[in-house]
Amino acid sequence: TLSLEKNRSHAKLEKLGSSWERIYATICCFTFFVPSIHPDGMFRFGWDVISACILVLTSLLVPLRLGFASWFQAHEATWLGVECLMDASFLLNIVIALASPFYEHGRSLLVNDRIVIARNYLTSPRLLLDMCMCFPASLCVAFNESYGGLRLIKVCSLVQIKMVFGSLERSKLGARVTSRISPTGILFIELLLMLGFMWHWVSCTWAFLIKSEGGIGSSVLYGDGSDVIYSVAFHWTVSVF
Repeated sequence: TLSLEKNRSHAKLEKLGSSWERIYATICCFTFFVPSIHPDGMFRFGWDVISACILVLTSLLVPLRLGFASWFQAHEATWLGVECLMDASFLLNIVIALASPFYEHGRSLLVNDRIVIARNYLTSPRLLLDMCMCFPASLCVAFNESYGGLRLIKVCSLVQIKMVFGSLERSKLGARVTSRISPTGILFIELLLMLGFMWHWVSCTWAFLIKSEGGIGSSVLYGDGSDVIYSVAFHWTVSVF
């Protein structure tokens, strides 16, 4: 069955006139080793749950690594490994997305064609977000600490969290769970989480900028008062936003 599917896609590749279509077809040929992943299947639901947990961890850990690096110096190699694993998970997410059919016209039509799936994914904002999330900013910082600002690229995790939560809600298993909860309650929880993550990012970014610019309080940020600085920055962020 796998070889037959490959032959069909190679046949389609010969008939495609557009160079972009050829690119889509070529890329999808690299995903034939991955079985088709149904969007309502247990594997996809489980992967979305794992992705949501990794995104939450990213939104909590990476800003702290950006603004308060001294907190992690004692176990720097361990935390670097954790960040690299998180980056690798988003690279795997690209492969899974290219192997996952999607619904059109609501939920009335399930598209299984790998070339159409590749076109749909590669022309959507999800590709750019996944590429930003799998960018090895932590490795760049490990080689040169002056590249610490590259971790700011991970701020797109805030958008990713919203998208993954939306995917979970649209799945059949997720719909069964959310049907027992008030829609207003779900919206309130999502809003509270997004605000909390945004406040956290802004607080840690403020600490990073103070350190990098050597401004007032930079001598305190990485001493015994760093937890106090975070509390002050978080309070200021909540007050302003």
